Amino acid sequence: MKNRLLDWLKIIEDLKAGNEPTCPCCGEHNVDYGYVALSSKEGYGAVWCNDCRHAIWLSRVFLNATEKKEIRDNLPRNLILEKW
Repeated sequence: MKNRLLDWLKIIEDLKAGNEPTCPCCGEHNVDYGYVALSSKEGYGAVWCNDCRHAIWLSRVFLNATEKKEIRDNLPRNLILEKW
């Protein structure tokens, strides 16, 4: 389980760097992420695979200018959240 958490954290780094990450669950490259703003500076979010629907939850995120383009009204439904 710990290695899977590290895999998801690497995906976040890859997405922010503009790289195409691979889902640690199914191996596909259809990974996405987004945030829901609770205020102008804080929110929550998730990183997920659009193919297998596995995801990691980001419970508290400090939003900066680079994340503003990824703010959504809500996150996709039916995500399978990883348990640690």
